[in-house]
Amino acid sequence: MAIQVLIVEDLSYDAELMALRLKDEGIDLNYQRVQGETAYLEALTNHPDLILCDWHLPQFSGQRALSLLREQDLEIPFIIVSGGIGEEAAIDALRQGANDYVLKDRPARLGEAVRRVLDDQRLRKDHEQAQEKLRLAERAFQNTAEGITVTDVDGHIVSVNPAFETITGYSAVEAMGKNPRVLKSGHHDPAFYRNMWSTLIKTGHWRGEIWNRRKNGDVYPEWLTIKTNWARQPTMWVSSAT
Repeated sequence: MAIQVLIVEDLSYDAELMALRLKDEGIDLNYQRVQGETAYLEALTNHPDLILCDWHLPQFSGQRALSLLREQDLEIPFIIVSGGIGEEAAIDALRQGANDYVLKDRPARLGEAVRRVLDDQRLRKDHEQAQEKLRLAERAFQNTAEGITVTDVDGHIVSVNPAFETITGYSAVEAMGKNPRVLKSGHHDPAFYRNMWSTLIKTGHWRGEIWNRRKNGDVYPEWLTIKTNWARQPTMWVSSAT
């Protein structure tokens, strides 16, 4: 899929050379060239995948373009492509949020710079998506009415949610490090547990009704689901009192 590139450049010839250079290096792209602030701001509304920007323009500047990008709070990779930027100005631009800079008389670096910043952008987005999934999972973990217990590979409890505390009477601090059999009621014979673990080993999960005991000694029935993949991964116990 072609990436959408916004080129901020007053010379159409230079913009075309940039695009051709990238295409020659196997980067599929469509590009739009702008050279003024109004056109630049309008182009930003299309959320391009990448910005290539000259630093010195007759009525605009790369510094202003970079500043506007940050004001819009847009996470779009920004590469300076200029023939007249000095090292000190380039370093200052990187401090302000530019991702890289390429000198026009050294165009061989352009493809490498583009690939690097796009890869960095993808990794950052993947990380943000993973973090968001973790936040959603944590919210569900904390707010569900079902009691959830997570054990490590040795069967020790490493995490419980508030519903577990409500159902069992054990606080999270009290449950940590214990084995879930602390809830064992004594209402099931050894054959029941052998069948449970045999099914869990064969299929990676077990589901059924079980009688457990609260901290205060009350025995109660619950619907229990146990999930594990036996690959040295944590095991999750999800239960709801019936």
